[in-house]
Amino acid sequence: MGAKQDALPDDAPSWAQMIYDDMCKLRALIEGQQSLAVGTGDAAKILGVSESTLRRLDADGAMPRKINTGKHARYNRADIERMAQARKTGRPRKTAQTS
Repeated sequence: MGAKQDALPDDAPSWAQMIYDDMCKLRALIEGQQSLAVGTGDAAKILGVSESTLRRLDADGAMPRKINTGKHARYNRADIERMAQARKTGRPRKTAQTS
């Protein structure tokens, strides 16, 4: 194989960057650097919300299915990352218009 590449060029298409990011995540999982499940704190960080907001989203049924391990709720990392990506690429939020 060719030389290991640390990053894509700045002018790489967005789809190529998404594939590259997914491959980096997969490599980290294979190498044991990331867990397949994340706790509420890590899930909140990935989503860019507070833990209390994450708990509210969970109570409202807006969070993916939990993996219960005793007292601690954990989420599938892939589900949280998909949710975070959807939040970034979702429809634009309405902004208040000033007159």
